[in-house]
Order: sequence, then structure tokens, then C-alpha cells
Amino acid sequence: MLFSVVLSIAPFRSFLDPNYSGLGLGFLRLEGIAATLPATLIFGWAVASAWLAVSKGRGRWMTLIVVGDIFLAVNFGGSTLLEGSSDNWRIDFGAGRFITGLASAFILLLFFTFPFVASAIWAASRSRSNGTAPPLTSDLQEKGSDTEDHTKDISSFRLSESRV
Repeated sequence: MLFSVVLSIAPFRSFLDPNYSGLGLGFLRLEGIAATLPATLIFGWAVASAWLAVSKGRGRWMTLIVVGDIFLAVNFGGSTLLEGSSDNWRIDFGAGRFITGLASAFILLLFFTFPFVASAIWAASRSRSNGTAPPLTSDLQEKGSDTEDHTKDISSFRLSESRV
């Protein structure tokens, strides 16, 4: 979901703003209105992947997450490592503040490549599992309360529980 937040405005802005500078994601560089369809597809994949991870959690649908994660990990990691010289590894914070060199490459790989690699490994392991995962709330099923047993000997106010 964090990745989809980054892309959430790009499909709309590239379609509506004729002066949109473009979208750059690793090797993928798109200018103006040409960014609309790819940005929409990547945004749709990110939202669908988050939904699949939460709702399904297991099975063949997790392959969709694996494919997208591998594509983005290769895209971001490859573009970071193949930039040429270490002067091209730069994180610009604005106002003349920036990080360059190996520290910048490490940060870029840590925040923009490693999460996709970790997610691909997780989704691949879940795609081999048969069946579907129980909903996230299944572990929180309401179990019988033993408060009645504890309150039998109390001679003060009694709290009653209602189950809806």
C-alpha cells in the first residue's frame, strides 16, 4: 500500500495536466500523457496485491504479487546498480541537501528494492500453499468467557456481558 500511495496521483495528473513532467520508476521513464496507462496499471497492481495479500493470503493468486514484485525489484535494483558512476547515486532532499555515493545506493536499495524482494519471497512461499488462508480475524474468534466463574464469589456489583 505504501508503494501505491506514491503512484496514486500519477495516473490522474498525467492525463489532466499537459505540463506534467513525467513518471520515472527505475528504468521506466514516461513523459506527459504517455505515463497515464503504465501508471494506472502499476497503481492497480499495487492495490490489487494489497487486497489479495489481506483477503486471500494463500494460493495461486499470490503469483500475481510475485510477478509484480520481481519486476519492480529488478527495475529499481537494476537501475540503481547500473547507473554508471557513484556520482549518479543521489538522494536530493531539496534546499541543497543531498546524499551521494555508496551511502545513497545503499539507502535506495534498502527502501526501493529490498521490500519488493522480501514481498516476492513471502508471496512465493504462500503461493505454494494449498487452500485459502483463514481471514485475519479468525484468530480473534470470541471464546467463552469464564467471568461468570470468577464472579460467583463476589458479593458486590456484577457485570454482565452481552454478546452481539
